[in-house]
Amino acid sequence: MIEVPGISSSITDIADFLEARCILSDNHSYSLLSARNAMSGGSDELDFDGIIDDDDRIMNKLEEALQEIESRKRRCNQKYPFKTECRSITLEDSASLIFNIYSYLLFATLWNMGSKRIMNGIDGTLLFEEISEIIAKSYFGNNTKSMIFGTGSNHRLTFKQKVERLLVELNEGGEYKEPAGSQRRQKDGKLDIVVWKPFSDKRPCQFIGMGQCKTGSSWEDYVSQMNPMAFFGSYTTLNPFVPPIRMFFVAASCKEGWEELFRSGGIFFDRCRIMDYLPESLDDDLFARIQHWLSEIIRVCVDDFN
Repeated sequence: MIEVPGISSSITDIADFLEARCILSDNHSYSLLSARNAMSGGSDELDFDGIIDDDDRIMNKLEEALQEIESRKRRCNQKYPFKTECRSITLEDSASLIFNIYSYLLFATLWNMGSKRIMNGIDGTLLFEEISEIIAKSYFGNNTKSMIFGTGSNHRLTFKQKVERLLVELNEGGEYKEPAGSQRRQKDGKLDIVVWKPFSDKRPCQFIGMGQCKTGSSWEDYVSQMNPMAFFGSYTTLNPFVPPIRMFFVAASCKEGWEELFRSGGIFFDRCRIMDYLPESLDDDLFARIQHWLSEIIRVCVDDFN
């Protein structure tokens, strides 16, 4: 179920709504007039005093949302599947990598990613960890190594075994240790992915990034949870030579309040920044799983939409 935003909704939420309705419509186009009717309940009545009524306020916000959509194309480095024309939004290509990844990120924001995250037998939240790992490696550049540490990693490994594996891969951080007073309830230590740029000499002292990944719409309280030095201080006998950087990945697009979020989250990747560093191709298996998850979401939403 894709909820219709109200007059008090943010420009980001309204822009997401326009994109989703464009994807779900038969002709892959959605006008501001249709959106205004949906948001106002279809009423065309004016107030008796001739002052600006709710319909006019809604249309003003829709115009701002259309400007936000135009801005997203620039922020995505042109890797954006929509175009705006004649006060409407139109889908340019429904089969490309750009469409599938952007649409996945859009619906991974709008959809219930708690109880309904599994579609076609595929967990949509785990897909996001895999995508975030790829984007982090793309951002770090050539020769970057990575490891998925969160729930999307090997379920057979305990938290201790994951840390030990990470330390071996990094060749840095000493050995695993239990923090004082630990009750061994850790799942992933709030860590989802790790990326690093090793040297051929395999010595420590390297660029390390440690990230947390969140889908859905309730993620802002998690932005500053990942503390790399606290992680190493709690679970390893040695700190890295160079403090790792904090990273945060979210499927949502951030317009409002972005400065505070960026300062709290470290290297912050929202939907547009993820698209900015999307490589030209993905592993066939991952791409197929993204398509299968997305196609089921769209099918359910179309049935509800109609």
